[in-house]
Amino acid sequence: METTVLFTPIDKESSTDIFKEILSQVIDNIKKGNLKPGDSLPAERAMAETLGISRPVLREVLKSLELLGIINSVQGSGNVISKNLENCMITPLSVMFSLMNSSLSDAVVLRSAIETKLSMLAAEKCNNINAAELTLLLEKLRTAETMEERIEIDNQFHRKISEIADNKILYAISLAASDLVSDIIREYHLRRSRSNDTLDKFIEVHAEIVDKIIKQDPAGVYYAMKEHMYLLHNTIHANE
Repeated sequence: METTVLFTPIDKESSTDIFKEILSQVIDNIKKGNLKPGDSLPAERAMAETLGISRPVLREVLKSLELLGIINSVQGSGNVISKNLENCMITPLSVMFSLMNSSLSDAVVLRSAIETKLSMLAAEKCNNINAAELTLLLEKLRTAETMEERIEIDNQFHRKISEIADNKILYAISLAASDLVSDIIREYHLRRSRSNDTLDKFIEVHAEIVDKIIKQDPAGVYYAMKEHMYLLHNTIHANE
């Protein structure tokens, strides 16, 4: 893959932000399909020469792109486009929450807003295959024997809802919001593992979510998902 095909020289006299210029070119190449997840960027020396910048400057830009989750540094392959571009919201959102001194409660409220909207979209778009997939995941939740297994299946359950909803922006934000409350989610599952009543409620609310999505009932699944998020919010207050 020729460097000159992917990148063009930066006009340093008119450009006020080299990082934005390079980011724009990387994004443009991804959108056009010139760079796909897992593809390697050109070698640093060649890339710097093509862009018309120094290698130290390019290195700083690449570090920023890695921090954003757009590229990964892989030994033997250099810098490659991330295979999980949907995770690129995680670090920026985490930094924003820290700078604004936001609480875990704020993060749960954000996740609740995103998850309820995703579930409503899923209800509008659910087909027979989707219904079967959700039903299978629900059955796996019912029969899971360990907390770790339930956490993984629960993650798959919410990812499946996002997949059915088919909104990539909301999905990326939901992943970032979930990452912010990952410790609380673990505590949530731990509490359930100690109480059959809590576990029964967990299964019940997930069954309600599946039922409303399959019935293509956006209003119904809105309230079911809100109940699920309410249970998660209670975990925060129980640990305060």
